[in-house]
Amino acid sequence: MKITPPSITLFLSLLVPAIALSEFDCDGVIIPMHLVIEAINADIHEKNGRSNYLGNADLILESRNARIHFRLDSDPYWRSWVEYGSEGQVLSVKSSYGECTGH
Repeated sequence: MKITPPSITLFLSLLVPAIALSEFDCDGVIIPMHLVIEAINADIHEKNGRSNYLGNADLILESRNARIHFRLDSDPYWRSWVEYGSEGQVLSVKSSYGECTGH
């Protein structure tokens, strides 16, 4: 596989949020950053791939939401999701309890 500058930029754009934050605290429930990134990547892949979402000039979306696959044994109805921007960056993480804070 030949690595070109655009692919390097794309790869680094996925690493930047991971370097800045390592987890999110959702009112005492800790969600690791790797689960947040997995949710973003799965959502992008499901919606026709990152290049279609990020590279299509006709598609003007400022943010999207993706469900984070993380469950609480004590509350089967508890859910969490990530809002992410057009560059794949994490804008916010929310749960059934409200807004989560990054650490």
